[in-house]
Amino acid sequence: MFSSLSHRRTPRTLPAIAAAAALVMASAAAHAASVTLTSTVDSSGYNGGTTSSIPLTADNSYVPKNTPWTYDADQVDALDVIEKISVSLVLGSADTDGPGSTNYNELTLALDGIDTGLKLNGTWQVIAQPGQDDIRPPLTFTGTPLNAGAILDALKDDGKLIGTILDSQPGDDFITLGSTQGGFGTTQLVLNGIADQEPGGGGGGGGTVIPLPAGVWAGIAMMSSLGAGAGIKRRLRKQTT
Repeated sequence: MFSSLSHRRTPRTLPAIAAAAALVMASAAAHAASVTLTSTVDSSGYNGGTTSSIPLTADNSYVPKNTPWTYDADQVDALDVIEKISVSLVLGSADTDGPGSTNYNELTLALDGIDTGLKLNGTWQVIAQPGQDDIRPPLTFTGTPLNAGAILDALKDDGKLIGTILDSQPGDDFITLGSTQGGFGTTQLVLNGIADQEPGGGGGGGGTVIPLPAGVWAGIAMMSSLGAGAGIKRRLRKQTT
């Protein structure tokens, strides 16, 4: 008898959750848009042996000012989800071009001390021109970050992100950050994500209140309990306040 009742309840429960999730996704999609945030600053100019955390944006140790990546306040306020990050930087020396290289899979980008999981593996070129300083072109690394929620929270705290490079095996090499032989190069961080669109366009908190049925919030709660829907929940709450 118990088994029979369980089987009869399941078909009613699953469609209800699916319907709630569909309403959530439709409402969120109607009030969200893709957005790109870009910031370019001087590299730290670090020149020394590898350590567990190497400054990428300046930290007053190698150039006389802090230069974290800084973003437009309105864009940061609207940003709801970070989907992808892309960092460009110059290394004067680093052996990360493939398995067997000294630093392969050892160097990882961190933002405000938060591990992004983005490995800085690549072939670092040095272009020599007779009678001129060597040119070291930047490499660009792109991927979906780990800990995206924590990175977003850190960004919203002050509109800035401090870049560091984490080394899983410090002390095994000597590197120069931002070196172009004659001066420091720059480093750029691009954030691609989803931003809220306020009803009527623009910020200010105005617009039409969107009432959501209790079943929708129940569906969101169910999704959150399964480890999904956090970003959707945040967007919908902004839209209904």
